[in-house]
Order: sequence, then C-alpha cells, then structure tokens
Amino acid sequence: MAGMARTMRAMRAMSNMVLKSIAPQHVPFIWPSVRNIIAAAMGRLELSAFWPTEQAVLNGGATLWIVCDEQQIYGAVITEIQEMEWARFCMLTAFGGHLKTSLPFLEVIEDYAHAMECKAIRIMGPNAWQRILPADYLQTAVVLEKVL
Repeated sequence: MAGMARTMRAMRAMSNMVLKSIAPQHVPFIWPSVRNIIAAAMGRLELSAFWPTEQAVLNGGATLWIVCDEQQIYGAVITEIQEMEWARFCMLTAFGGHLKTSLPFLEVIEDYAHAMECKAIRIMGPNAWQRILPADYLQTAVVLEKVL
C-alpha cells in the first residue's frame, strides 16, 4: 500500500512538471541553479567541453531548457542549432537530471526543432540512452576511443 501511495505522489508531481525554454535575458538568473548539474553530466561523458557550452548558453548561441514545476527544477537541457552546408540540425548538447522523468518532454524539443526547420535532432549521450529513447531515435554514428 505504501508503494502505491508513493507511486501516486510521483505521478501527481510529474503532472505538474513542464519543460520551459528560458529566454536569453532570463538565463543569467536561472543558470546558477543548473550549472553544476550540466557540468557534472558533461564531465561524466567527456564528449565536449563545458566552457564553450556555457558561453554559448550565456551569449544566446544555445538554448537553455528546464524541467520544473512551480517549486523546483528537476533537470536542464541545452540545445544548439547547428547550420551545416547540407542541413540544419538541433543538437542536444547537454542534459542534466533524470532522463526517464524528462523523456515525456522530448516532444517539446522536437516541435522546436521542426519550427526551426531542422532536418533532425542529434543527441550525444551514454550508451544506455539507446535503450531509453524512443525507437525512432537511431544510432547514425559511433564514437570510438582508445584510452592512452
């Protein structure tokens, strides 16, 4: 019975959660609250440098998103529109928080990418994400690494 009550509380909490895009003028006020979770997530993967990502967010070159309710921030996402010679892509460059809790909000970012006329969303993340993300997210490349 206690497990059922805990599940119901979690479901009610999730029903109040939203994914919000933070307007560039508001980023300096929100960034200190999410900086450490983004830095920690990027540090675990070691796929890209934190400092340039932080600068892109603070300068308006990347978009900061937060998963939150009225009282708390549960996660943060950074997206960046990358213009290439052949297409425009929405890169999810950083994610900090609980992926399974935030996953229902991925459609919001997909809608944003579509509105920005992106060909696709590209996500760099740990191997486990392949099992968690929807089936229409396909592995199109691989990162190979040899530790020296």
